[in-house]
Amino acid sequence: MTTHPSIRRKGFTLIELLTVLSINILFLAILLIALGGAREQARRVQCAGHLQQMGLALALYADEYHDCIPQTANHLDPNSQENWHRNALLMKTLGLASNRRERSVITCPSHANPGRNIAGFLEDNEMDVWISYGMNVAFGSCRTDAHQRRKRLEFKQPSRVMAFMDAYAYGNAVGEVDWQSCLSPCDAYRHGDCAQVQFLDQHVGKTPQLVHSCSEEDIDFAFWGCYWLVP
Repeated sequence: MTTHPSIRRKGFTLIELLTVLSINILFLAILLIALGGAREQARRVQCAGHLQQMGLALALYADEYHDCIPQTANHLDPNSQENWHRNALLMKTLGLASNRRERSVITCPSHANPGRNIAGFLEDNEMDVWISYGMNVAFGSCRTDAHQRRKRLEFKQPSRVMAFMDAYAYGNAVGEVDWQSCLSPCDAYRHGDCAQVQFLDQHVGKTPQLVHSCSEEDIDFAFWGCYWLVP
């Protein structure tokens, strides 16, 4: 009787399978991180485009009104028509109407919930306008430390003066950003720990965490445009 040598089947061991699986998972994680970074970069570019359009609309508004800048807000009333995001002419220039509960040029694509008032001044925390940006409160509000109406020519360094930036709708300070610490929750740093900023000369840049101080120490007067506070 003829005997045959035993035939040994070759295959992957459990350790080899686990090693290959681990490598595949690592590659997938790297790919997802890269794709996530690319998506955020796209959102950042789109956000900058929104800010650019807002800066252009502000300039067109000022051209129409003898160099006057739209008033930032009526600080006491989040629903006031004086608030820049409810200013009919400014919004019309941006191609928008009132009561915009949808994403638009005044919402940042990296803002997860642009319709939420984060301080809960409204009963259901939801606003009738979805907004992701704040205007420099030094452009005029009913606060006692800000002028009611200002002109572009009043600002000595327009390339350093913040006009709009990434912000949250905080309390009754919807659409506002201020140098005072009481409004520091308005700032939003959505893009790599930075906020995107549209300056008064219409260029778009970014800024890290801002300094807020009611004592006027460490204040960048040029950035805030509050020159009347300089001793």
